[in-house]
Amino acid sequence: MPRHITVPVFCCALLAFSAAHATTLDYDAYLGDRKVGEANVRIEKDQSGYRVSGKASAIGITGFLTRWRSYFIVRGIFARGHDARADAFRLSERKSSKSKDIYLEDGQVHLVKDGVPTRTTAPPMSRDLLTALFAAPDCTRDDAVHNGKDIWRLQLLDSGNNDDGSQYCTFHVVDEDDKDFETRVSFDSVDGDVVPVKLSFHGSFEGRLELKRLATRG
Repeated sequence: MPRHITVPVFCCALLAFSAAHATTLDYDAYLGDRKVGEANVRIEKDQSGYRVSGKASAIGITGFLTRWRSYFIVRGIFARGHDARADAFRLSERKSSKSKDIYLEDGQVHLVKDGVPTRTTAPPMSRDLLTALFAAPDCTRDDAVHNGKDIWRLQLLDSGNNDDGSQYCTFHVVDEDDKDFETRVSFDSVDGDVVPVKLSFHGSFEGRLELKRLATRG
């Protein structure tokens, strides 16, 4: 009989981080021209490591129909210059009466659906998505990213500078089902951190994530 468990959104180990620098950012998410979601991301860094945490939710009619929301956190270390690697992470999603939790514990990635443990695997060798976007963005890397469960293979198509001076990277992205799309990520400096200011997606759907404002500085 499956054992139902309650997975806390944030564990004590992930909370144990004292940062010398922190930035909090707000984002808006769009499908086509319709705003469908919002996200809040907090980046904390010192010389040895980082923590990225936040939440996202659907809004408007999409939020009313799905009640989708997500909470995420990753903690890691800096090594070999600017390279970064996560040593703990958690992703929690809620949608109506459904739930999904993915977390790294004791060197294993655990997947829990609706309170029932369903899978335990070794962590992917690639970087997690939060680390790749917020801790150590790098337009020269085109290997793969993951969220603990899903892996997306990347091929760098183009990179350069936008008219406003921000840097961009364009990738061809392929998921584990060989479905593909193209994404363009623009990075800029905000309060001393290089962060994504816009992500656009082009394929079977058109969407984008845009930085709304700098929420707080500390």
